Amino acid sequence: MEKNIFKDYFEKGKKYFCKFFLQRKNLERDVLSIFCIIFVSWLVVAVNIPKKSEYIPHVSVVEEPQAETIALPSDDEKIAAVQNEANFDGWKDYKNEWYGFEIKYPGDWKTPILKKAAHGSKWAQKYEFRKAGTEASGHFFGYDILVYDIKKIKNVEDTEEFVKKNGEDFSEESSCRQITGHLLENENFPAERVYIPSGDICYQSILFYNLVRDEYIYNVVPVLEKDAQTGGDLRSDLLENFPEFFSAASTLNLIKIKKPKVVPVKPRITAPMPYVYDKDSQGRRVCNHKNDHPSKSDKNKKKHLDMECCLDPDEYPNPNCYYPPSKYGKYLK
Repeated sequence: MEKNIFKDYFEKGKKYFCKFFLQRKNLERDVLSIFCIIFVSWLVVAVNIPKKSEYIPHVSVVEEPQAETIALPSDDEKIAAVQNEANFDGWKDYKNEWYGFEIKYPGDWKTPILKKAAHGSKWAQKYEFRKAGTEASGHFFGYDILVYDIKKIKNVEDTEEFVKKNGEDFSEESSCRQITGHLLENENFPAERVYIPSGDICYQSILFYNLVRDEYIYNVVPVLEKDAQTGGDLRSDLLENFPEFFSAASTLNLIKIKKPKVVPVKPRITAPMPYVYDKDSQGRRVCNHKNDHPSKSDKNKKKHLDMECCLDPDEYPNPNCYYPPSKYGKYLK
C-alpha cells in the first residue's frame, strides 16, 4: 500500500515536471533555468566550505598572565621617604634663642658659624653649617640658615633666594609675584619646601625650606661648592648627592625667643687720679681731712678738677673720688 502511494506521487511529479519544463517549445528556456539553479547551488556550497589552508582546528587558548607594571616613586615621594625614615643618631642640636629657631646637623660637621650681614644684604643674620674637610661627596658641602627681619622683608618671594630672570622688576600686579604653586606644605614637619624647577619663566631654579613667624623669615638653603653646576632637576640632584639636607630641613622648628637685657657699659674713667686721698671702710677714695670745710680756693680763680677728694665750690668732682652726700651734696648737683 505504501509503495503504491509513493509511486503515485512520483508519477504525478514527473508528469507536472515534464509538462512545465520539458516541452519542446520551451526546451531551451527550461534547460537554461535548470543550469542556473544548479550553478547557484554549487556556488553557495563552494563559498561556505573553508579551504585547507584556512582551516584551523579549535584549540583552547590559555592567556599568559601579563607582568605587573610597578610605578616608580616620584622625587617628591623619595624626599618624603628620606625625611620620614631619617636616623638622627649622632646628630647635634643647634638652638638659637635670640632669633628663636632650632635645627639638627650631623655630628661630624664643623661647628656652625655666625655671619653678620654685609652691606647691601637683605638678610639680618646667616648661620653656616658645613661638612668637615674637602673630601665631601658631591658638590653640596652644607647649608645656610638665613634670617630676615620681617619689618624690612615682607614676603618670602622678596628674599635673596628668589633670583629673578633677566633682572626684571616685577610689579605688584605681576603674575610672577604669585609663588603659591611653588610652595609644598609638609604634614609632618613645620617648614614648607619652596621649589622652582628649571624652565620657569620668572625665576631661576631654586629649592629651599622656609618658616615664617611674626618677627622673622627663616630660609634653609643648600650650598654648592664654588663654580659647581647642578643637574637639570635640583630635587634629583640633592637626593643623589646631598640627601641629609632634606633630613636636616625636617628638624627646623621655632622656639621661644629669649633676648637678654643689654647691660649698659659703664663709661671708662679718664680723669687723673687725685694726689692726696684717704680710703673709707669700703675702699673708696675720700678726703683725708676729717673736718674738711668746703671753701673756694685761693690759688685758682677758674673752676678746676678736685685733686684731693676734698670738693670745694669752685672744683669739679673727680670721678675717682667718693664724696659723702651729707657734706658735699649741694656741690654734686
